[in-house]
Amino acid sequence: MKPMKKILTLPALALAMGSLAGCGSKFSGVTINFWHTFGKTVTDALTVYASNFAKLVKEHDGVDIRVKLTYKGGYTDVKNEVTKALSVAGNPTLTVAYPDHVADYFSAEKKAGEYVVNLENYAEDSEIGFGKEAWLGDNKGSEDFIESFYNEGQAYQREGLYSLPFLKSTEVMLYNQDLLLSAMSKIGTTPDGEDAPTTPDDLRDYLSDISWDDFMDLCESIKDHMKEISKDLKWPAFYDSDGNLFISQLYQNEIPYADFDDRGHAYIGFNGKDEATATPEQIEAYNDVQDLMAKYYNWHKKGLFETKGVDGQYSSNYLVPGKTIFAIGSCGGSGYSFPSSGEFKVGCVKVPYSNNNPLYVSQGPTLTILNNKKLSAEDNSVAVKYAYKFAKYITNDQINATLCTNNSEGYIPVRSSAYDNKVFTDYMASSTEYVIVTRCVLEDVAGNYLNSPVFKGSATLRELVAGALADILKKGSSKEEIKKILDNAIEQAILKM
Repeated sequence: MKPMKKILTLPALALAMGSLAGCGSKFSGVTINFWHTFGKTVTDALTVYASNFAKLVKEHDGVDIRVKLTYKGGYTDVKNEVTKALSVAGNPTLTVAYPDHVADYFSAEKKAGEYVVNLENYAEDSEIGFGKEAWLGDNKGSEDFIESFYNEGQAYQREGLYSLPFLKSTEVMLYNQDLLLSAMSKIGTTPDGEDAPTTPDDLRDYLSDISWDDFMDLCESIKDHMKEISKDLKWPAFYDSDGNLFISQLYQNEIPYADFDDRGHAYIGFNGKDEATATPEQIEAYNDVQDLMAKYYNWHKKGLFETKGVDGQYSSNYLVPGKTIFAIGSCGGSGYSFPSSGEFKVGCVKVPYSNNNPLYVSQGPTLTILNNKKLSAEDNSVAVKYAYKFAKYITNDQINATLCTNNSEGYIPVRSSAYDNKVFTDYMASSTEYVIVTRCVLEDVAGNYLNSPVFKGSATLRELVAGALADILKKGSSKEEIKKILDNAIEQAILKM
């Protein structure tokens, strides 16, 4: 991965680290524990911002604050850690989460608001609401957030605002342009009989609007010529998220995934395994999912693609050394798929889609704020208040734009004003190779996001369908086996709903 130009200099980082270290065990102010999932680049930047934030708060509010960042692994890891911590009042005040996770935190409460803080009162407060504290770079109201991103924080079964978008991402398809052009020259024609693309621009045009079925046909042509293309190739394509593949394919094929009934109760849209209790729509969806899974099993059996759920590694581990041509994964972290010494050129297009219906999972870190019952009422109130202020600070247009352009993570800003910020406009006008990912998200994906319903157990359902797809790819050789795997996932998910 090529290092990108850093706006945050090493001396500044060292100063910030020293400032935090100086607090030590003698710190007598209020500590905001922030559990996160970020890699080193974002963590280093947030360390600087945490130090600067503490100085600003001391200067303007006269309050001693410390933001303590703790890495907790991936999204599932941090969810599990928070869930355990809630039971012993050891939870953080601020944490990264998916909306699914916040819904699960609701279920840990004996009464509404016991843990998950409703941010609506803070966001609209006349003194500290969004746009009220210019000294935090906070000079725009909540309407400055991208509407669909902000609305996620209100899309719960409980009325209010329970999470804030921080950085956003979606899936894209990166490819080894050099290896693919070589493959095209050996294939000669595309699967539909047209002359194969011979230039980078023609190649991108061909891939930028390709259906999943046509993409699998292309992968089959590549598979037939693999030995001629490269002795290192293992698979034509690699997909990072089994869960996203399953869910997006259901949405694109208009197969019900999950929803709420007239009483507001969540249900699984493809739960048609019990014909005596299922609706006709659920039975139809259940059969459609089995047929869809059979298609994916057959493509996988031919060696046309692999997934992380089956293999255990990320696509970047295969794209960079030339073991796969296509890598489908989150734009957040896409920099890891760029070779460190420029051994080949990387291309980027939106992910192939089905049924002429390009819809993609909206993802990326969300922030939620939690009460901690171990703190005194006064300290808890202060911690929650300043966790909210810190969330405002790191989502102001300057910092949000910088975080999305000054590292290899590949996120996009959550504020409209961040896209007009000079940091972002300069980045988009630069020759930095990572710009192709941001441009692909903004221009090709173009906001065509799907947001699956959030409810108690929705995170578990997502994990179970991911595991079901991986199991089907490994052993779904018959309709009976596919049905068995799907039924088990459905039954386990219902237990958590």
